[in-house]
Amino acid sequence: MREHTTIEREQSPSAPIARPLAEPAIEEITRRILVPTDGSKAASAALRIAALLGAETGGTVSGMTVFESLPVFATGFVVDASAWATDPVLTESAVDRIKAQLRDAGGDKWDLHVEFGSPAAEIVRTAKATGSTLIVIGLGRHAPLARAFGAETTLRVMRHAEMPVLAVDRRARRLPHIAVVALELGPGDVRIARAALALMERPAVLHLVHVRPEIELMPPNAEGWDRAYEQTAQSALEKIARQVEAADVTVLPRVVAGGVAQRITAYAYSHRAGLIAAGRHARGAVARLLIGSSATQIVRGADCSVLVVPPGDSD
Repeated sequence: MREHTTIEREQSPSAPIARPLAEPAIEEITRRILVPTDGSKAASAALRIAALLGAETGGTVSGMTVFESLPVFATGFVVDASAWATDPVLTESAVDRIKAQLRDAGGDKWDLHVEFGSPAAEIVRTAKATGSTLIVIGLGRHAPLARAFGAETTLRVMRHAEMPVLAVDRRARRLPHIAVVALELGPGDVRIARAALALMERPAVLHLVHVRPEIELMPPNAEGWDRAYEQTAQSALEKIARQVEAADVTVLPRVVAGGVAQRITAYAYSHRAGLIAAGRHARGAVARLLIGSSATQIVRGADCSVLVVPPGDSD
């Protein structure tokens, strides 16, 4: 069961950031932004960043919230999500709180979609139904925020969404101007780098990072393979760098070794990045970011926001 409501919008709380006109393919990611919110501080950060992106690129922003089943420990008995729809005391107070949060972010005229069911499933479904080009979701890191729109929901949305998902660090106040893009040297790498660049403040610094796997038991005749691998990878990264060069953008290709999630998060932290971007692929090293413990490590462990870009038709 669904409800749709519209509330008024003012100008974004921050003035648009001046930047040169980008290619249409790059700007497409911000054309229609969907921001799920549960009223938390983490969601407020996502709303702030979505407002900045909308103001800067001219994209439209919509909010949404999901009422899910209330567990026994919270109510003494299970309250099915559909019960919210017929209880105006529950829905009106909660929706009013969400509307106030959107107004605080400058979203007085953003559409607000009110859904009932599983948060991750409803977010993915609503994003597809509304033609959203980007999902911006808050990244809660503590237990109270993990209940509905926290890290686990974010991971599920990232796994299943057909459009890029930006998980915003709760401390974010502005668009990132330093980003680390984890690349596996595949066909979608340029698209991932450009997607990250479309979300950045200028001047921007874009680190293109490929993680070389470490092999503990190397055969005797494999001496020097790591140097050869790094030279080939570095050359490939430099080719990608030339394809994403833009005004006021510094592109730095780098090959590192180790575990993907650990090395990417550490690299981002050491370079004070405000964003990590990676692709969601069916195979390859970067795919480990979205499977099992690696996903948990990067989403919960990154000291910044995380962008995940799904595979394209040609990937």
